[in-house]
Amino acid sequence: MIDEEIWDLVDKNMNVVGTMVKGKERVPNGCYHLTVEIIATNGKNCVLLTRRSIAKFRGAGKLEFPAGSVKSGESLVNAAIRELKEETGLNTQADQYQKIHTSITKGMIRTTFVALIPSLKYQKITLQPNETSDYMFVDYNEWVELIKGGNMEAERCRMYTAQYLEEVRLSIGAKDSKSQFITLDTIKEDCKNDILPEIKSIDSIKVQESSHTSFLSKLENDDPFNWEDEL
Repeated sequence: MIDEEIWDLVDKNMNVVGTMVKGKERVPNGCYHLTVEIIATNGKNCVLLTRRSIAKFRGAGKLEFPAGSVKSGESLVNAAIRELKEETGLNTQADQYQKIHTSITKGMIRTTFVALIPSLKYQKITLQPNETSDYMFVDYNEWVELIKGGNMEAERCRMYTAQYLEEVRLSIGAKDSKSQFITLDTIKEDCKNDILPEIKSIDSIKVQESSHTSFLSKLENDDPFNWEDEL
């Protein structure tokens, strides 16, 4: 017998108002269930993408950042640690995580974390059967090209905003130079299937860089082959 997964139901302020069983109930109007998205990065403009299994109902074979639902009574960061471990085999701790974005859609609140793993590209990735079928490392520009080409899971892309993209860029250590990354206006013009309908100009985005700089500063003296504090 498969154990049922219980989710907390929350209001728009993320106060718990009840529970529900995954797959057996619909989220009531005015309520939300919590999910997390994890952007694993080495802090040097490299992130980990996984490919959804062909067994998945939505977005089969598409690329995405690891993500999943928060179980009842579980904290957001613990859910992120668990999901990243389940889908990739990576072991992480809470102090490696920084919350960078929250998205709200009908019935769901998604919190995006960046997980700082300086030795990311040298870690063993263990894929989760029926969930993930492949993985790849990409930089910011390559990720944007994948969005434009329709290679990323569409439902996830519909939640992307200009602010989200800029927060990701800052958090993963991508260079702040228009000659080195694709502008958001270009994404809007080229993006297939209108998956970023509300995207804005990069010049209108105001993101505080101090927290991202502080988070990434831990990397200054790290050797990617000998970094021992991530597990």
